[in-house]
Amino acid sequence: MEKWEYAIRISQLSNGNHIFDFSIGNSLKEKFESQLMNYIDVKVHLNVSKTSDFLDIRFHFLGKIGLICDRCSVNFDYPINTNRKVIFTFKPISNPEDDEIIFLGNNTDYLDLSQEFYDFICLEIPQRKVPEDCPRLECPKFSYSEEIEEIDPRWAKLLELKNKED
Repeated sequence: MEKWEYAIRISQLSNGNHIFDFSIGNSLKEKFESQLMNYIDVKVHLNVSKTSDFLDIRFHFLGKIGLICDRCSVNFDYPINTNRKVIFTFKPISNPEDDEIIFLGNNTDYLDLSQEFYDFICLEIPQRKVPEDCPRLECPKFSYSEEIEEIDPRWAKLLELKNKED
C-alpha cells in the first residue's frame, strides 16, 4: 500500500465543500494485518466541509467484504452500505472523550484516513456472521438426521443421576 493511498492533502484545500472518492481493497486489510475478513471491496465517497477551525467529513461506504460463516465456515459476501461522520479540529478541544472529534493541529499537511476507513468497515461486521441463505438445518457442513440417535449408555447414566437430583 502506498503511503498516501487513503489520504487527502488538507493544506491545499480552500474553505468550503470538497468531494473525494476512494476504492478500498485488500491493501487496507494487509496494512492492518486483519484476520476479521477475507477481502475488502468497498467504495468510499467523502464530503469534506473545511473551515479555518475544522474539517467535517461525511463518509459513505458502499461495497462488500468477505466473511466466513460462523456455522459452517463457508465464505460469503457481506454487503456494506453505511454513513459515518468525523470532525477533525485544528484547535485543541475541551472534551477529548468525544469519538467523533479528532484534534489535528494547524500544521497538518496530509490527512491519512486509512485508520478511519478500517475502523468503520470493521464496525459493520456483524457479531454473528451467518449469511441469509445459510439456515442452521441446511448448512452444508452440518447434516442433522430427523431421527434422534440413541444416547450413549455412559451419558444416559449421567443423565439419570442428574434427573434424580432435580
